[in-house]
Amino acid sequence: MKKAILSSSVDLTNGGCNACGTVESVSYRLELNGREITMDGLTVSSVVMTIVLAEGWQQEFKMGMMDDYTLYSKDGKEVRLDEEYDAVTYQGAKQVNMPNRISDFEKLFEQVNRVLEDAFEIESYEFVLEGN
Repeated sequence: MKKAILSSSVDLTNGGCNACGTVESVSYRLELNGREITMDGLTVSSVVMTIVLAEGWQQEFKMGMMDDYTLYSKDGKEVRLDEEYDAVTYQGAKQVNMPNRISDFEKLFEQVNRVLEDAFEIESYEFVLEGN
């Protein structure tokens, strides 16, 4: 089983004036194979995207008349990602539906591994939380 190390940092930014409050910004990083990759958030789709791109999949955004979707491809295989509100549907080897935002880390990682195994046919990852 491959290992993925998740770390985060919090930046507090002051707006610079009396009317502007302090804003908290959380940055997440995923270390895969000794390479640290910054993620745009901690959702099922962002973690899956980070892993599959590191695994050599190509990402393409498709726009049609009625729907927009993300298409991942590698070696003749394709996985389609449809995002609606706070739900994601991956259609690949198998179809997988789930909420995109999961606050419990263990449940989030379980769902990420489910997508990797069922839709992409990629070996699951062991997720390690570092400094969280």
